[in-house]
Amino acid sequence: MSVGEGLIKDNMKRVFSYGNDEKGMTLFEVLISFLILLVCTHLFLLYLPFFQIDNTNRQEIQMFFQLVKEDMMHAYKIDVTEARIDITEDSGNRYTFLQSGNNVIRRKNGEGHEIALKNIKQFQGKKTSYGADIYVTDVHGVVWRQPIGFRPSLEKGERFWVKEELSCHSC
Repeated sequence: MSVGEGLIKDNMKRVFSYGNDEKGMTLFEVLISFLILLVCTHLFLLYLPFFQIDNTNRQEIQMFFQLVKEDMMHAYKIDVTEARIDITEDSGNRYTFLQSGNNVIRRKNGEGHEIALKNIKQFQGKKTSYGADIYVTDVHGVVWRQPIGFRPSLEKGERFWVKEELSCHSC
């Protein structure tokens, strides 16, 4: 065996036996390991909400559309502007839905202030021949559309609703 081979074997023994005669870890090694664990946990918790599906917003929007449909049960007139819908019943009640900040509020006969839907970006209504289309954009940018239409009311004798024709400006 040559001198070079002997030195290589001695160095290899020292490299592979490093740390074998230690009984545990130093305080510094424990602190570094704990710090790495904290940083990884913090990063995981920061990105956790991106992996969750928000079903409560979906349910709230569906409940809002149901509320508007119930108000349309006895409606005979609907006025729609960009961010406001006014529904007038045959009994004289008038329901107003309009956007206020990130909420849609509902008012009855111009009084009260009921929050009908929270945490939205945009609320729009577009008049159609059968009533209106409601568009709600949630905080995630998803656009929800719900058509609402008139229903004939037969209370207090025979009452009929009149279909309004929309004017076509581009025709």
